[in-house]
Amino acid sequence: DLKQDNQQDAEDESTLKPPNKVTLYLSCKGLPNMDLTSLTDPMVKVWLREEKNPDWTFHGQTEIIKNNLDPDFKESFTLSYYFEKQQLIKFEVYNEDNDNQFEIVGIHETTFAKIMSAPKQILSAKLELPG
Repeated sequence: DLKQDNQQDAEDESTLKPPNKVTLYLSCKGLPNMDLTSLTDPMVKVWLREEKNPDWTFHGQTEIIKNNLDPDFKESFTLSYYFEKQQLIKFEVYNEDNDNQFEIVGIHETTFAKIMSAPKQILSAKLELPG
């Protein structure tokens, strides 16, 4: 029954502890060169999803850093981390081509728990090609 499910979800939400605020800083190392006449111009999009929800929610994106295969992005992301919930996060790295066109460089999906439990809370991971 839909009404009962909604009531259960509301009860689940009310029993959660207040979230911890977590700020993510992103960098990439050794990106492939996607441009013919210059280096890759990378940018990262950040997406969030809860385990029970099949849909990803766009959270934001970094600035574009021109001609850089090892970018350290200045843009950071402050997110709410619930210890009791399975929260997924997806990073999509793009290269900006001419005329503000973007091509995918790679994707990495993980959980907040993996980031929080990583040594010094620094997670290093390889990008995968989509599909």
